[in-house]
Amino acid sequence: MDWAPLMWEASRLGCDQAKEEILKARNAIRKHRDAKGDDRCWFDDDLIYQCLPGYKPITTLYPREEFLKKCRIFKERRFGWCSYPDGLLKIPLLESGMSDTDIEKWTDEKLRAHVLWLWLSIQNHHDCGDNKTSADDILLYLVLPDGIEPDLSLPPELLDNCGRFYDTRPCPLTNSRKLHEW
Repeated sequence: MDWAPLMWEASRLGCDQAKEEILKARNAIRKHRDAKGDDRCWFDDDLIYQCLPGYKPITTLYPREEFLKKCRIFKERRFGWCSYPDGLLKIPLLESGMSDTDIEKWTDEKLRAHVLWLWLSIQNHHDCGDNKTSADDILLYLVLPDGIEPDLSLPPELLDNCGRFYDTRPCPLTNSRKLHEW
């Protein structure tokens, strides 16, 4: 991973911009972490990656066969290893119980450093590609200060719903956000 472009972008942020970037990244990661059942999809990783400077979001769907193949890989790699019956993991969380008010006391330098840390964490998650596992998701969630544990349970009907999700996407696409709406 080349850190230089992200470092340069973070160094240019003013105090208010840095706070906005922190909140934007944290909220995208929270939405990913808090998604349950059908709301958890490989496709939604793109919403996190949109926090990265210069990232080009997905604006078109893959062909149906390829899309559903990614669904199967997602199910196997992101849920398959979890041996906990209810899907809940007890993981060590940093500064459990904190909220976004923590950034109000930070210096400009600390804010920019935190933005860089969030961006690098998101970039690392992105760089795992299709080889991502639940462990990669958990590493991403550890950047959050609120200490809420992810629910990694998987509904058995997930793959059936993937096809229905795909078939209900608007074509042609007029708004990339519609790709992610269920």
